[in-house]
Amino acid sequence: MSDQLKQARRWHQQKEWAKAAQVYQALIAEQKHVKEALYGLAVLAAQQQDYPQAQHYFATLIQSLPHPDDAIWKQLVLATRLNGDLAQALRYAQAWMQQSIAAQAAFETGVLAFEQDQSAIAQSAFESALQRGDSRPEIHYCLARLLAQNAERDQAEQHWSLALKQAPQNVGWQLDYADFLLDAPEAWPQAQLIFEQQTQGDDAWRAQTGLIEICLRQSQPLEALAQLEAVQNPPEVESLYLRARCFLALNQYEQAHRAIAQLLGQASDHSRARYLQAWLYLIEGDYLRGFEAYEARRQLTLTPRELPDWQGESLQGKSLIVYAEQGFGDTLQFARFLSKIKSSTQASAVYVSCQPELKSLLEQITGIDRCLSPGQTLPDRPDLQLPLMSLPHQLGVSLKTLPTKPYIAAAASNPISLTGLHKVGLVWASGKVGEQQRSLKVQQLAELLQAFPELELYSLQYQANKQGVSNLQALSHFEDLSPQIHDFADTANCIAQLDLLITVDTAIAHLAGAMGHPVWILLPFSADWRWLSQRSDSPWYPSARLFRQAAPGDWTRVLAQLKHSLKAWLGLRNTNGETRPTDPFTSGIQNAIDG
Repeated sequence: MSDQLKQARRWHQQKEWAKAAQVYQALIAEQKHVKEALYGLAVLAAQQQDYPQAQHYFATLIQSLPHPDDAIWKQLVLATRLNGDLAQALRYAQAWMQQSIAAQAAFETGVLAFEQDQSAIAQSAFESALQRGDSRPEIHYCLARLLAQNAERDQAEQHWSLALKQAPQNVGWQLDYADFLLDAPEAWPQAQLIFEQQTQGDDAWRAQTGLIEICLRQSQPLEALAQLEAVQNPPEVESLYLRARCFLALNQYEQAHRAIAQLLGQASDHSRARYLQAWLYLIEGDYLRGFEAYEARRQLTLTPRELPDWQGESLQGKSLIVYAEQGFGDTLQFARFLSKIKSSTQASAVYVSCQPELKSLLEQITGIDRCLSPGQTLPDRPDLQLPLMSLPHQLGVSLKTLPTKPYIAAAASNPISLTGLHKVGLVWASGKVGEQQRSLKVQQLAELLQAFPELELYSLQYQANKQGVSNLQALSHFEDLSPQIHDFADTANCIAQLDLLITVDTAIAHLAGAMGHPVWILLPFSADWRWLSQRSDSPWYPSARLFRQAAPGDWTRVLAQLKHSLKAWLGLRNTNGETRPTDPFTSGIQNAIDG
């Protein structure tokens, strides 16, 4: 070691940082001890919290070394993180992970990817860290969160167990686990127990909101509101938000509006409140204000894309790509607006990116130049983009201008053949996570249908559990079609052959409505905004009939109305001698149903 380098290090240790830096710079200029001088400058910069310079010197040092050690890589990643450049820190961590077998490299990569919502990278890195011998609880915690996002609940449960076993006192993780359990109705008692255990500590408010959430998911809005009222000194903004949710679940829209207005007066940028406000406008049929407010969902659920948004201007000479979002039912419902784009904007081309399961159906819609699955690319980059559910806002759709003509049809060839004089399709459960109140117990449906042996019953229930199907198989003339249904095109072919579809609020209800096929939809007390309020018909789907709960969670009256309506429907068909699908609301049937 030269005397210059020794002197620089002495000054460095004595915090004579300017003198030390001067000598380090001189050594680099003279091409002496370059690596040691670069390291010294990097550490100096980090000690002075000059993280851009620290990042620069650590990066330069690594480029100069054939095999940088893990400590230098770690310091580069840390300096870049502290510099605020998380994307670059992740790239450095990935390079470190590729060049080193250290578990720490994989862990740092996983953490940075997790923080930036790079789920696939994070999961791969954390799994690699485990393979490299790192079993710290943070890895299991992050993997549990990532796997839950991908609906891999069994694997997520295993990692939750390992994380909490190693860190049983981590209250935040306990509450995160309880939130995870909320999406499994059978686990609600366990989630409730966890929340109840934390209602007196530092995280009391979060635990109390968890208990309120359970009540709302159990269709108990009055109990949820009572729990909220019992909380002492809750955070005002969040309590107003929960109050609005409770009132919405009680169908008390005026009170919900007041709570949201009060909330937005204190926190105008509260996206969840704005989103809830959109629900209220939409459920009341105020579509112009509702779809404008509905844009708030983009801040909550959608990842920004590179292309600029279409803002409703003329598209003459320009191309537009529309991205499907949310679930199958949302795509089917809002697909009606796709045919309006070209006719109203003179777009040169309209492309649609949608779920693969719906691609063949959406390709039928006029005005679409090409339908893509996610990940597919176009030869030429489109000029503009828009999420599908933003179309009614940009098109200025109101309740009066809502397109209502059927826009989806079954294929001409049909490999699945249904027979019978009165063919009725059944769907009794929603597959949407967190929406269990939409589902009907199949035993209740089976008991009702025992009174109608003349019906040919067909289950279109997606992934029907064996117990549910067995309850219906005891009925005469029942067939489970789910093994033969592979996509929505198959479902459409089955619907086309039915005389009537009876379903809860699912994507299949939207498919039948989009086809203009007779469908009776059984709705919970606080139904989705798209079914509006206190209506037995749907302006979205003229062929649909709505049966609503009279009280939260109570299907009894719905089933009684359904039984009465089926009798009237069968009576009319037998009187008219009908053997083909008909609209059950013509020729006086409406009065029979309403009676």
